Amino acid sequence: MRFFADAWGRYLDTPESFTDATYQQFLADPNFRLATGDYESRAAWNNFNRFFSRYLVDPSKRPVASPTDMTVVVSPADSVPQGVWPIDKNGNIQVENAEEGLRVKNTRYFNVNDLLGPNLQQYSGAFDNGVLTHTFLNVFDYHRYHFAVGGMITASD
Repeated sequence: MRFFADAWGRYLDTPESFTDATYQQFLADPNFRLATGDYESRAAWNNFNRFFSRYLVDPSKRPVASPTDMTVVVSPADSVPQGVWPIDKNGNIQVENAEEGLRVKNTRYFNVNDLLGPNLQQYSGAFDNGVLTHTFLNVFDYHRYHFAVGGMITASD
């Protein structure tokens, strides 16, 4: 499966993966919102991956609500909010049915450390007594994340 996924990813980096016919299909589908004028020129999309992670023509197309108010949380992408859950003092995600955990795609999470994974355990405890929010990014949506809060990425997994 890994070999297939890697090979498919390499193909999606080739010009053959995004033809004018492909573009016309996406343009005709209003779900992709390509006729809004929000995105860079079609000329920049020389393969499917460039289309999929297309840039906005201007940051003002996705304004940040209340950028100076640190109590306002905004969506990091064109995604649909799935919920907000408190995190207790031990990093446990407080869901209605604790035995089922928080379902994200096909995985169930019970503790923030489960979300961090084995390579980021140095941040264990950093989110205790915090809040977790999850949003769903649909295939139709603009696939670039923007940080809605202050801070700096220091590690990723």
